[in-house]
Amino acid sequence: MLRTNCVIKIAALALLSVLFAVQLFAEQRHRCAGTGHGKNANATDIDKIDGKAVSDYDKDPEVKRMVDAYQARLNRILPTPAENYGPAGLYRAGKKISNAKLSANHTDHVHFRPGR
Repeated sequence: MLRTNCVIKIAALALLSVLFAVQLFAEQRHRCAGTGHGKNANATDIDKIDGKAVSDYDKDPEVKRMVDAYQARLNRILPTPAENYGPAGLYRAGKKISNAKLSANHTDHVHFRPGR
């Protein structure tokens, strides 16, 4: 019985991961950010979530809620993202950081670079 419950929980987590990945790829819009996306261009900038502009973060409470939840969810995936920058905060390897220039440059999109 315990083994069956573990298998069900693992399958449910795998399904949630797939759904998250599908949502991420459905909602993302790539931007050309020069060297900010690294040598392998493995970062993604998301400027819309559920069809709403991230730039409305301070104007629309629903956008704020969605961006806050999205960035928090990014910090919970494994491996932890190397970079998760956006209006809801700046996170490097899951740890909150403070950088005025980065913050000013990430008010209208969420920048995400996977961890290793």
